[in-house]
Amino acid sequence: MPRELKKLGEEYHKLQEVINKKKNSQEPYEINIVTPMFGGSSQPGEVNKDFPVRSSAIRGHLRFWWRATRGAIFKSAYELRKREVKIFGDTDTPSSIKVWVERMTPSIHLKEAMGYGEKKKADKPPSFEFVNNLPPYVAFPFDYKRNRKMPILFGSNYKFKLHIYVENSSQDEAGQEELQREIDAAMWGWINFGGLGARTRRGCGSLYCAKFSPPSEIESNQNIFEWYEKCQRDYDLELPLLGDHREWPTLCRNIRVEPYIRTLSAAWITVIKTYKKFRRAPDHFKKRSHWPEPDSIRRMTGMYGFKHEKSVTLPENGDIAFPRAQFGLPIQFQFKSDNQNEPYKTQLVSNKGDRLASPLILKAIAVSAADGYSVIAILNQPPIQSLKLQIVKENIMKPLKTPDEVESLLAKREIKYKEIYISPRYLDEHRHKNPMRIKSVFPHRATSSAIEAFLESDEVNKWKPSNQHK
Repeated sequence: MPRELKKLGEEYHKLQEVINKKKNSQEPYEINIVTPMFGGSSQPGEVNKDFPVRSSAIRGHLRFWWRATRGAIFKSAYELRKREVKIFGDTDTPSSIKVWVERMTPSIHLKEAMGYGEKKKADKPPSFEFVNNLPPYVAFPFDYKRNRKMPILFGSNYKFKLHIYVENSSQDEAGQEELQREIDAAMWGWINFGGLGARTRRGCGSLYCAKFSPPSEIESNQNIFEWYEKCQRDYDLELPLLGDHREWPTLCRNIRVEPYIRTLSAAWITVIKTYKKFRRAPDHFKKRSHWPEPDSIRRMTGMYGFKHEKSVTLPENGDIAFPRAQFGLPIQFQFKSDNQNEPYKTQLVSNKGDRLASPLILKAIAVSAADGYSVIAILNQPPIQSLKLQIVKENIMKPLKTPDEVESLLAKREIKYKEIYISPRYLDEHRHKNPMRIKSVFPHRATSSAIEAFLESDEVNKWKPSNQHK
């Protein structure tokens, strides 16, 4: 037996002895990974075939989802931190919970994320296509890399047991029950709206657990809404409405659910297609984006093709707008390579250089290990204060400006708060194309929140029953 496995087995038996002696220990939770899982091991982007689920990773997930659920009751990060330390510990305080993963199958089944075709040209990588019902719009970070000899692998069909031992240091029975409820709330949030590995907010690595997932008897999306509200009461959650943010991400009070139960794969693809259709919003006749970012980049760089000299999404007073930054950062913009006067490939990032995870959770919420509903959930996050646009260094030279000239221009131009939370001011003849308008309220009323615009879009409104509130 390999030394790592032997050591792991010894540690498990020691922990099991401790758990068996405790009256307040919970039965282990059986958890299924129900959508493809990418990454999750100590090596970025790779799945550990023998040990795909790590207890340290789960502790991190539970800490995050405790903040997003029970943590929403606190008004400041200072108050949150005091309670968080009592539950999860810090460098000076031991944690009140012990977490252990027990394998139910020897290893996870690995599949290829894509297959490769033939090279079209000698200077281009092979073409690829995603297989195994993976939505390409989700899996694009796992595409072909020039220095990669093997395709990306993902894990599937894996079940494990999660042992959680909760101990209240005060030994007070009421305090013990309260502590258990807080951990249960974190588990509920993680199982239904989180996951394991990478791209969990886009539905990868989704989970099913009979104790925390919606009951299998659920027959409609209205039942999902009722279950969601009941869980908020059962776990004593005070989740905020959309836009009422704390200093940390918190789960929103309401969700959107597609009406029909489907296989998990079909439900996942459905919600991703809904988001893709809204976010791209192309003019199918002229093939020009309805969003203002391309015109903003042309204006900032002074580069534009002949057909794009005049903006259709921005007034002529020099304004710029980047509302899609609200969907998460970084964002890359690449213009058609056959027009040498168009801008270089650029990347939109936070002024602090940090990655900003998307506040949109788009996934299949499982009611069994096989079936579920398409769901959109929102994390209320602190607003973005400022952004910067960077040129991507591998760009080839273009006739209008050199990369250094463009980089110098961009360095002088900070993208401010009011240019992120903004509705593009379309010319009158193009006003009906504005993706930020809320047609259900008033035909030409627009919002400055891209999240609200998505939730009130034609695509999502098809999901919403008449009695669902915001």
